[in-house]
Amino acid sequence: MAYAQIRRPAKRSLVGSGMGLFTMADYSIWTVAERTDQLNRFFDAVAATSADIDRNHNPIIAAGTSGTRFWTDWQTFKREYDAFTRRVNAAGSWGISSSSDPILVELRSFVDRYNALDTRFRNLSGISAVLTAGDSRPAGFSLPFSSTLGTGGSIGVMLAAGAGVIGLVALAVIATQARGIVRVASMTHNRRRRSR
Repeated sequence: MAYAQIRRPAKRSLVGSGMGLFTMADYSIWTVAERTDQLNRFFDAVAATSADIDRNHNPIIAAGTSGTRFWTDWQTFKREYDAFTRRVNAAGSWGISSSSDPILVELRSFVDRYNALDTRFRNLSGISAVLTAGDSRPAGFSLPFSSTLGTGGSIGVMLAAGAGVIGLVALAVIATQARGIVRVASMTHNRRRRSR
């Protein structure tokens, strides 16, 4: 399966405003547009927070051990996230995917790591995040019980329901054919009686 392209914007001023905690959509089925938008929104959040962190490098390091540890953890996160975006871009983009799509699962892991690091940065620096821009995702498809069933759970239910419907149709066809066979056998048996 191929994946959405993460845009790499030209150098632009980020107005010095990290976006704070990131919330990932919880769709059961993802379209290319939804996946692309989600990846791009997260890229923007990481880029904006990274700009804040770079501008505040000295105060972070001056915070002592916790600041140094944060700086190291953020650099590790950025290096691994950059490798992730290169893999996604190399894969290209087409088709729909489920919530258990490997790229979306990996993105969820990066979102969790980013949120923890963003909180640490805000606590260390005292710098507040600005509100994020409006969500530009198109409406997605999700079943009401997706959150109860967990990642990919609703896909399993949909497949089971589909198999159940196919099973019922197959039983109806078999029952109809069996009725026809019984009717033919009965007519043949009656003809033999009459001929006697």
